Amino acid sequence: MDKKWWTPFFLPVLLTAYPVCADFFQDQISKSFPGFVIMNHAEFDSDVRDNLESNPAFLTGYFNRDDIGDFVALIRATEIKRSVTKQLSSDYHETRLVACHGSARKKYSCTVLLTGVTMPPEYRYLVKRSPGRTKCRSEGGGYIQAETDFIGWASTKSWATGTGETQFVYQADGSYRRCGDLN
Repeated sequence: MDKKWWTPFFLPVLLTAYPVCADFFQDQISKSFPGFVIMNHAEFDSDVRDNLESNPAFLTGYFNRDDIGDFVALIRATEIKRSVTKQLSSDYHETRLVACHGSARKKYSCTVLLTGVTMPPEYRYLVKRSPGRTKCRSEGGGYIQAETDFIGWASTKSWATGTGETQFVYQADGSYRRCGDLN
């Protein structure tokens, strides 16, 4: 299926209109993951907030091969949990990194790429990577060429070290290949 002529113009508008569209995407998350919300800009470390204009927990793009718009989000449980040890106690949220693939009927099918916890402020953030060479290597040792947009899961540590990004690349079987260094 070919992309419509207006597609390259619509996605940037959608990205800049995130606050307006947030309820639509949040509704999709609520249906797939009751009790979870898309993290918002204020929940991130000041370095992330100051250097990224858009929500660091949300991306739109074409992450699978059907030419229908998709989105990726870092979501957190609304429930706050507490970890207590002899030395320390801290509040945290369960988190999930999810990729949601669109359909022609404007419904989304979501896949969990990663689960974890966050103790705000969050220092990791999402980056959309364009099709092309990735950091992922095939069994033969060569770099994998991504045919679609792919997902970068980076941290502020990567700014100083050049490492610290994990990439998720869509595969022909519908799964995502995960590679890189996860922080």
